[in-house]
Amino acid sequence: MPNIDRQYDFSYLEDLPNDKLEKYHEFLNNGDTKSLKDFTPEEIVLIHMNLVFEHNTSKLYALTYDGGKLPPFEQFNTEYNQYLSADFIQDYLMFRYYDSISVNLKESTQDLKIVQLEIIFGSNTYGITFALKQENGIWKIDVYHLVEVLKRGHSKE
Repeated sequence: MPNIDRQYDFSYLEDLPNDKLEKYHEFLNNGDTKSLKDFTPEEIVLIHMNLVFEHNTSKLYALTYDGGKLPPFEQFNTEYNQYLSADFIQDYLMFRYYDSISVNLKESTQDLKIVQLEIIFGSNTYGITFALKQENGIWKIDVYHLVEVLKRGHSKE
């Protein structure tokens, strides 16, 4: 009978070097995104996915691109739970054993990075795409606009 390690906890961050893991934990403790200044767009996506699983909405909020449209945290928290959380958890589960993560160089610019996370099931490849923009020197996920799209979709029902 094979030995199964039931103590194993999956993390999207398990391949991060120790210095980056320390910076991530610093961010978790103090909430200051400056701790993530040297993180690549791909690493920010992995952090995002990990925070989704942990349901750490305050840190997800800190890593969400503002662009002058991000509401106060209380509103974001309510809207995140109503419109985004379930889909993000589904993405977390589907892509947790991803095969590749990379910046799409054709679609990216200096100010916008398009990160693709892919998984292969047999002969099928599935992907998810994240748009990231820099804000105060930190790459952040540009996702809040989805709330507005989803609100419009729900108002038609």
